[in-house]
Amino acid sequence: MDYTTKRRYSRIVSMALYTALLAYLILTTLNHPLIANAWIVIGIKTLPLLLFLPGMIKQHLLSMTWLSFLLLIYFIFAVPATNTSDWTLAMLISTLFIAVLLHIRWHSRARSDN
Repeated sequence: MDYTTKRRYSRIVSMALYTALLAYLILTTLNHPLIANAWIVIGIKTLPLLLFLPGMIKQHLLSMTWLSFLLLIYFIFAVPATNTSDWTLAMLISTLFIAVLLHIRWHSRARSDN
């Protein structure tokens, strides 16, 4: 499989996982019974991720690199928890991190092959 095809698949997986992570953060916040102002908490949780949405859509490698650094911060907060919900979040973050890094690698290799 050539790098252009790998890049295309990794972009699809990255965008799907990015959307799933945002949806997961929103849904878990809305379903939490103790949060009074859920929309403020949703904004705090998702705004840093949403800042990278234009870069994800346009496939800017620098934006995607910074997104991977931001995902490490989200991972730090997701790992210490012990319930199943937070392990799901940690797995989403981990797979998105790997997909973004593979996309960056294959994108640069596909560009150098042309």
